[in-house]
Amino acid sequence: MEDDLMQMLSGALSVLDEAKCELVGGHTCEGDECSLGFAVHGDVEEERVMRKGGLAAGQVRCTGKTLETRNP
Repeated sequence: MEDDLMQMLSGALSVLDEAKCELVGGHTCEGDECSLGFAVHGDVEEERVMRKGGLAAGQVRCTGKTLETRNP
């Protein structure tokens, strides 16, 4: 299990580094399968915002929980 977790974290860090993000926390769950969870905070350029109702034909959005929205 420890080796699996290290491989998962290594892959996550690779993707986060590419996106210029820092890993500052998260959680793991152990059940039938091991899983990782992350919370994402930050700013995004207006034209790159992905809204809940903005999917185009052929696009798929997968989430484990409800997406939270907040208007400043």
